[in-house]
Amino acid sequence: MFRSFVDLFRRIDELDDEETDETDDEEHLSPEPPTPTDFWDPIEYGKEEPTEECVLTVLRHIAELNDHRPLGVFAEPEGNDVTEIHALVLGPVGTPYEGGFFHFVIRCPSDYPSRPPLVRLMTTDSGRVRFHPSIYEDGKVCLALLGTDTTGPTWTEDRSIGNVMAAIRWMLASENPVAEGSGFGVLPALGTWLNSDICYNTVLQHETIRVAVCDAVEDCLKGTCPYPNSLRNEVLKHFPQFYGQYEKVVRERLPMTGSFMNDALYGGVAVYQYDRLLAPPTPTDIWDPIQYVNKEPTEKCLVSVLRHIKELHVRGRRLGIFIQPEDHDVTMIHTVVLGPVGTPYEGGFFHFVLRCPSDYPSRPPLVRLMTTDTGTVRFHPSFYENGKVCLALLGTDITGPTWTQNHSIVNVMTIIRSLLADENPVPEGSAFGVIPGVGTWLNSRICYNTVLQHETIRVAVCDFVEDYLKGSSLCPIPLRNDIFQHFRQFYDRYEKVVRDRLPLAGSFMNDAFDGGIAMYQYETLLVRLRKLRERVGSTSE
Repeated sequence: MFRSFVDLFRRIDELDDEETDETDDEEHLSPEPPTPTDFWDPIEYGKEEPTEECVLTVLRHIAELNDHRPLGVFAEPEGNDVTEIHALVLGPVGTPYEGGFFHFVIRCPSDYPSRPPLVRLMTTDSGRVRFHPSIYEDGKVCLALLGTDTTGPTWTEDRSIGNVMAAIRWMLASENPVAEGSGFGVLPALGTWLNSDICYNTVLQHETIRVAVCDAVEDCLKGTCPYPNSLRNEVLKHFPQFYGQYEKVVRERLPMTGSFMNDALYGGVAVYQYDRLLAPPTPTDIWDPIQYVNKEPTEKCLVSVLRHIKELHVRGRRLGIFIQPEDHDVTMIHTVVLGPVGTPYEGGFFHFVLRCPSDYPSRPPLVRLMTTDTGTVRFHPSFYENGKVCLALLGTDITGPTWTQNHSIVNVMTIIRSLLADENPVPEGSAFGVIPGVGTWLNSRICYNTVLQHETIRVAVCDFVEDYLKGSSLCPIPLRNDIFQHFRQFYDRYEKVVRDRLPLAGSFMNDAFDGGIAMYQYETLLVRLRKLRERVGSTSE
């Protein structure tokens, strides 16, 4: 104890003198090194060169995790760095997290398994959502096993990333992760119910569907998901399995839309967005090759694109697929698919634009159908009026095989051609374009095919060939001879269809996909076809 303020000030002066004498000693002035528990973030952790034992152990533990994984846990290393691992935990049934896709990043230190891995939850809506008392909104996972908590078993060398993921999955298996009266997010002014565990679970379920389902699946479909393809495939595989449950929860809670929710863990107030969760996602430019700004393609990309263009040029012509890249950018590719015989699309010219991203074939191409009469005609359930092509292979649908590096533009165009080879693209009894007031026949499959055939001749034949003749076609000039040659070959079929349907001219047609009513224009189509025959017939081949 200092006897007086004089003694105190004297001691302060002495300390100042000592500090002045040591100003040249930089090591003395260095801050204290952080304690080991400060190093929890695998993203900010400075990578060290792993030992051989570390690499072998990590590989063995990843294999063990995937062979004997805890229920709903999937893991995949990051490219050529096996010490950085992406893990996906599927929210367990019967919990507020049911069907959610929770993405964790794991970094094994250079002397693993002597030290535990570093783990971060990435599914936080950019640090805005806290899903569990032991998982912070910045992604920090509090587990004694990781050295980030003081309660529970600690790390030993005989433990593995499998133990860590099992512990995390166990956290998410709780039916009531925020226990009654825990103190998390208690806001007395909101009343008893908004501070109850029932309300907490409602909030967690809402945020699971919003962030861990909708955001996660949308990122997969846009090609912006931050984890490897194998995990992306798991998301797209499990989403349809849980879809009924997602929609049931949202529909039951629709009356709560716009009401206050007390974020159980963050302690803030927001509003429920069930109406938005149920609504279809807004269109994005990610799928569109026209609006996509490509980066400088890698050498591997260019070599792959050129090889696949050559392969499609040889194989595609037998199927009625014609291909031509842009003159100064081989990653931008034009293809024309000839509508197969015996279908409503017979003899039509369907123009698709493909853009191969800079790291193709690691990612799929972006594809757009240009033959839509400026966004007014939808030719197939999987082709939208705006040109979007819905295929799991492209990441724009959830049903069917997904993209791997072994796929190519050849596979994409072969599948697209197979869609156009369907004799009945709109199955009997489907919901597409059903308008009860127009009667049975106008809603029948026969009528749908009649409409598609009419629109094929109007848009995919007459408009398409006329644009070439006017010089306003978006399709490359080198494909013109193929187009004109096949127009001449199919001309008699075009005219026969139109002549047979002349009695329908001026009557209503039910657009099979758009759900609207228009008129058949067979008289006009016959005039247009004959004029085109005169001009194309005299065109040099």
